[in-house]
Amino acid sequence: MRARVDAKINGKPAVLALDSGAFYSMLTPSAATEYNLALSPAPIWLNVIGVGGSVSVSVAKIRAFEVAGRAIPNIEFLVGGSEIGNNHLGLIGQNLLGAADVEYDLSAGVVNVMRPHHCDKLSFAYWSKSGDYRELNIEPDDGPYSRKIRADVYINGTKVSAIFDTGAPGSVISLKTAQRVGINMTDPGVKADGFSGGLGKNTGRLWIAPVASFKIADEEIRKTQLRVSETLGRSGNEAEMLIGADFFLSHHIYVANSQHKMYFTYNGGMVFSTKPSAPGEVASAATQSDARPNEDVKAPADAEGLERRAAARFARRDFALAIADYSAAILKAPSSASAYLGRARAYAANRQPYLAMGDLDQAIKLKPDDAQALIERAAARGVGNDKVGAAADLAAADKLLARVADARFFVAELYVRLGAEAEALEQFNIWIAEHREDSKLGSALAGRCWSRALLNTALDDARKDCDRALKMVPVTFRPGVLDSRGLVALRQGLNEEAIADYAAALAVRPRMVWSLYGRGLAKQRKGLIDEGKADVAAAIALDPTIVARAAKYAITP
Repeated sequence: MRARVDAKINGKPAVLALDSGAFYSMLTPSAATEYNLALSPAPIWLNVIGVGGSVSVSVAKIRAFEVAGRAIPNIEFLVGGSEIGNNHLGLIGQNLLGAADVEYDLSAGVVNVMRPHHCDKLSFAYWSKSGDYRELNIEPDDGPYSRKIRADVYINGTKVSAIFDTGAPGSVISLKTAQRVGINMTDPGVKADGFSGGLGKNTGRLWIAPVASFKIADEEIRKTQLRVSETLGRSGNEAEMLIGADFFLSHHIYVANSQHKMYFTYNGGMVFSTKPSAPGEVASAATQSDARPNEDVKAPADAEGLERRAAARFARRDFALAIADYSAAILKAPSSASAYLGRARAYAANRQPYLAMGDLDQAIKLKPDDAQALIERAAARGVGNDKVGAAADLAAADKLLARVADARFFVAELYVRLGAEAEALEQFNIWIAEHREDSKLGSALAGRCWSRALLNTALDDARKDCDRALKMVPVTFRPGVLDSRGLVALRQGLNEEAIADYAAALAVRPRMVWSLYGRGLAKQRKGLIDEGKADVAAAIALDPTIVARAAKYAITP
């Protein structure tokens, strides 16, 4: 759910996210290291705040930056914050996008940036032959360090200030705004939806809430749902709502900065992506716009256009249509590794794992140095219990990845799943050293704590990792961290501390096998034989393999 843009930094290829909600273009700290960019201090008055909180930033000047075939010399990027996402080295923000008019046709995988002349009173919805388009006034920006695409929308009849943000995977409103428009988190129909992060280290809870009406200009979506974010607006960010990539994918949008207007048409289908749909599921009328879908859409003529449209369809969970587009692209360009990789993802999402594996194999055959494809095949092989093949793919990816690459976090997690703790520990060590302000840091520390505990090594450091992780991870992740810290205490012979941590984990998740088994061992070592045996028996009842699995790591009564 993020638009990817191919660019070049000093002649070297880079993949950046296209983020209309970012006031300035940014690179991650690891990207600055990978591209050997010199950093200078940011102005002391510059305070960068995102959904995940405030971040410290530096400034990097890129001698030769290229995007969309255009060279932009000596351009400055801010450097800091969390990774944008696997394979995204940074983002292109409003210092570039806001300097001109921008057409967002994400459903076709296209963004056009243009500078109009003598068009002050013309409509820019040129693609709508029928003239059935919507027009919305947008607020003028307040200067180069506060550029946003901002306009008023209406939720349940109440005016809400919204920022149009392609960097937000889904549209979301703040908790305070939800309450202002008459939504309470205790209302029937409101359900928890996990956690989210952003630019900074902080994460917060998400909910999905029913909304009677969302209206933008004279287009209305009735009886829909919106995500509610605990972090949005919490750190001084003034946004009441982010209109995210889901809205952009369901609409063709022209942002006329030259006129302070927005023109848009509706593509059809679901507007807000608030729930996973089953393969082939069609959006219900309640989640669709009341506008008539634009019918003036031309099919892509070349393989690249088909791949871009396939990626957009995949993002909207139209898996069958994505597979069809990727297949058509492969017919036109049989040597396209990216088409095979894209179709593999679509097959996997459509619950066709064998076809997905075949395409992964072909993608890697065509492009053996694609680390991301190797990581994805390792994950698929792990699910298929091919641990040897998965480990081989991860080892190959390790050699291809830059030391600072964010993908090492996912490599570490896959090694944990494979039971290769030594390799996981090495990857966690590398990633943590390079990503000290990332929103995934708590999860990485928890993973390193667990790996060290299983390996029975550096236990004091493992405990420190778990202690730090407990302060950083969301509440629902804490039982897992307590389980890991319980094992550290068990290894150290601190039976009472182990029992306490395991008990706290089990109080939230009573069926955690490792916690039951570990608590049983700690109780027996403390002399509580009957209680300990009862815990062990309960663990074995849930997972008969737990005794053998624990014995592999010399965790025995």
